[in-house]
Amino acid sequence: METKINYVVEGVGFHNKGAQLMLLAIQQELATWNNNNSVSLDFRVGDIQQRNHNHVKHLLRFESDKLPWLDLTLNTVFSTAPNFIRDSLNVVLKSDIDVVLDASGFRFSDQWGLKATRVRRQLFENWKKKDTKIILLPQAFGPFTQPEIQQEFDQILKLADLIFARDQESFNHIQSVSQSLDNVKIAPDFTNLLEPKWPSYASKLIDKPCIIPNARMLDKTDSCVSNKYLDLLIACIDFLQEKGLEPFILIHETFDISIAEKLNTLTKKKIQVIQEEDPLYLKGILGDSKLVIGSRFHGLISSLSQGIPCLGTGWSHKYEMLFDEYNCSELLINVGDEISKVLNKLESLIEGEQREAVVKTIKASSEKQKKLSTEMWDEVQRTLLA
Repeated sequence: METKINYVVEGVGFHNKGAQLMLLAIQQELATWNNNNSVSLDFRVGDIQQRNHNHVKHLLRFESDKLPWLDLTLNTVFSTAPNFIRDSLNVVLKSDIDVVLDASGFRFSDQWGLKATRVRRQLFENWKKKDTKIILLPQAFGPFTQPEIQQEFDQILKLADLIFARDQESFNHIQSVSQSLDNVKIAPDFTNLLEPKWPSYASKLIDKPCIIPNARMLDKTDSCVSNKYLDLLIACIDFLQEKGLEPFILIHETFDISIAEKLNTLTKKKIQVIQEEDPLYLKGILGDSKLVIGSRFHGLISSLSQGIPCLGTGWSHKYEMLFDEYNCSELLINVGDEISKVLNKLESLIEGEQREAVVKTIKASSEKQKKLSTEMWDEVQRTLLA
């Protein structure tokens, strides 16, 4: 694609590694289309230093009930400034934007309430008035059982030029809102195409089991799950240590540090805790792990997409769909299962024919998922050229 296009990416930022991975994956792909393509984030996403560090431009958008005049004033003033001034400040105006890419991950659902969907609908309406193309990249959707959320999301379906559900269940939830789905496709999470990097200390972690905890397993699940989650992780860690292995905890999100600290007070032996800010380093570490016991969605994708066997736990349907896509649904465990049953599955991933079979299946599935992600980007290009 030779024509320079100015993109704004919604739904990503620097608040968690999943959002950062999606931004990086978008930048990686767009750069292959045209090195001059511009990627910007809302001025309220992160700070100037973070945006500059991540090579994104600053979109001048300050829509606020408290300061309704600020957005118009800034865009008017900068619209009269010479291009070289805007370029030197790395600033993009709303009138410059050609395409909106929404990479929210999981935003449109009863679970996140009416406001999350309504705010995004209003935003899309404003973009559509400028004849801007709107594409929702692969993400989880639904369920939609509340009438007001259904109405808001139905408007989003009409405003968007192209929408990708990340899995069949998400597609079904969309179908429960509208039968007009000509612009809705299914494609997997596109961060599976990201190339990993390795920190200098990565060699010390090669072929060790990795534990990725998730605080959402405590606050987004019922008491039957949350009360047993830590016990499950402790049992797995103790079991691995008894097998002579050296598991380590990888902090995928800052919120999970307290879980790591708690685990280290309850396990028989303390284990190493790795906290890494660069999401590509996280992917590199995971790709060299012996196996992963994880509850962070993008941590699991980073592992499975590199052929690493995982035992997973989750708090929404997106986890079930992910393990189905990699043909290893039996490895998504129920926290309420008997510990002995979980440990039997864990043992099968350590060595032997069962492990080899699982790895072979996951690697084959990974290649298929990457192909689907490539086809998704091809569909995006066709939509932009239409």
